[in-house]
Amino acid sequence: MMLFARAGRRWTAIAAACLTLASSACGASTHRPARDVPGRAAGAASSTAPAALTWGGQWCTRPDVRCSEQHGLPVMVLTRTDDPPARMLLVDVGGPGTAVENAVEQVSELGLWPRYDVLLVGEAWEVDPPSAQCLTRESGRLAHYRTLSGPACDPSRWAFDPAAYRDAVQATLTARHAALSAAVGISFGAVRVAEATPASVPLALITPAPPSGTFAGVAAARAAAITTAAARACGAAPACTRALHALATPTLDDATYSTALALIASAADPTTFTRVARSLAGGSLALGDGDRARLAYAATFRYADGAVLGNLLSYRGGTCGRYGGGTRPAAGGLESTLARVLDCPATPAATPEVAVSGRHGCVFVSDQDLVTPRALTAPWTGAGSGLRLAAGRVSGHAHADGSAATALAGMPGSLAAC
Repeated sequence: MMLFARAGRRWTAIAAACLTLASSACGASTHRPARDVPGRAAGAASSTAPAALTWGGQWCTRPDVRCSEQHGLPVMVLTRTDDPPARMLLVDVGGPGTAVENAVEQVSELGLWPRYDVLLVGEAWEVDPPSAQCLTRESGRLAHYRTLSGPACDPSRWAFDPAAYRDAVQATLTARHAALSAAVGISFGAVRVAEATPASVPLALITPAPPSGTFAGVAAARAAAITTAAARACGAAPACTRALHALATPTLDDATYSTALALIASAADPTTFTRVARSLAGGSLALGDGDRARLAYAATFRYADGAVLGNLLSYRGGTCGRYGGGTRPAAGGLESTLARVLDCPATPAATPEVAVSGRHGCVFVSDQDLVTPRALTAPWTGAGSGLRLAAGRVSGHAHADGSAATALAGMPGSLAAC
């Protein structure tokens, strides 16, 4: 799901200059001209001229990648041959805040491309980036726990717009006389692909974000799961008990704030989370201050010097736009830290629940998922849903292994067998 999460296997590669959650900015620092796509639609859906694209990096220079902008969103079509594909796989690896070129890397790692022709739809912040002034204000807001109040700038312009996403998908398919064979949604990508596709398209949803709800509810469930798992990982060590108690105090000092963010950031990867949790007790897997600081920066899309990346505004806008509202938690604790970092408005967002009736396909979850605990994913396969919970479990949040890997290798036929 969104909210400080990425595929777990990447957490071990966190570095000071290019954080895992923020790696999209590192890879996109030098932009290359993109190839134009013939047969593009007119008006709002038209493709931007190649020289005007400011996203995609070197992927857009490849002959097997077609880059365009549709309805204000970056779009990539990854092909297997020079011939236009008749059927494509819509894939969304999650976010919010994941750059589309980062998504290409993950799709390749999952083995989906070049096995399939793949359609990727990115996020508005890459086409319409936040201003330097806005990011500077965000940097100051996130630097210390005591400054986590009041919006630095309005992120709503970068929120997920279901209509724009749906139109971008349809415009791309129409231009290529293609159809979707299936859709894969990982984490928050599950919400986006479910909103963008008709009921006839089978879905593979991996550790999906909740189809509806308030951020207060999401934050409470996640904070409880993280706190329980941390206590279990470090046992009854007095130092750990004191550390967890300190995280619940109304006023956190900078060191405790950094520890809270490190726990949140590592929640997607069981191995890294265990290391962070045991460091609370000073155990053998304790992290150094530098490692903890890098995880804290990763949780809030910051470089090691504290500068905020543009991804953050999509992360805030997408999350608050989908899960706005709810009662704000009292100061102190992981739940409060989650809520104050996001700073979602108290007014509920006007977003309907994703329609699951009539859908078909598989939902893959993890019993070890601290980002979207089972209570949050349950509505996808609840009463009235045509989606089915896959028999196997994946190993962690956004991990497409086990039964999920088997299904991804045999789509769309495999999605009838979960």
